[in-house]
Amino acid sequence: MNRKELLARGRDYFRRFENSWWMHEAERFLDDEGKMGRLLRLMPGMIRKKAFIPVVKDLILAYLYVSDVVKGQYKDYSRGKLVMLVAMLAYVVSPLDFVPDWLPGAGLLDDAALVGYAAHLADKELQRYY
Repeated sequence: MNRKELLARGRDYFRRFENSWWMHEAERFLDDEGKMGRLLRLMPGMIRKKAFIPVVKDLILAYLYVSDVVKGQYKDYSRGKLVMLVAMLAYVVSPLDFVPDWLPGAGLLDDAALVGYAAHLADKELQRYY
């Protein structure tokens, strides 16, 4: 699946995602240093998965952005975009999401689509950061 197709699919997933438990859970992650630390430690392993090849740059940039905000190294950030990106990272590391990750062929496609679309929505924020 190419980047354009992932963005189209990501838009559909994001509509379900934006009002889901994931966005509320992201706020809890941001309030809990231990949870955020565990989430960020899981990301390097996820970045290496083949399903993320079309969006690997977006995933890495989102990871670095969230990591720098959490560490206090980047202070000029949008809280809304931060929450969205934390929710997206939590979704990516969770094996239980809209399409379970253990399903062969399709399990990580929803994750990759969501990464691409979340990065698209946060594009100006991520450009400002980078």
